[in-house]
Amino acid sequence: MKRTIYKKLLEWKNAAARSPLILKGTRQVGKSYILQAFGENDFSDYHTFNFEKDKKLSLPPRD
Repeated sequence: MKRTIYKKLLEWKNAAARSPLILKGTRQVGKSYILQAFGENDFSDYHTFNFEKDKKLSLPPRD
C-alpha cells in the first residue's frame, strides 16, 4: 500500500537534526500500518509505542 506520507517519513529520516517522530491523526487511517512498514523497510531496528493501548505509558490525569 503506497502512501504519500512515506515520502515525508523518508525526509524526516534523512534530516541532519531530527527530533522524535510522533505521528498523530484521525482513527483508523493507517498510521500504525505505515509506521510498521517504514520501520521494517528503512531501519535495522525500530520501536513503536502506543499510548492508547498501553496505559502504563500514559501520564495520570492532572487535577
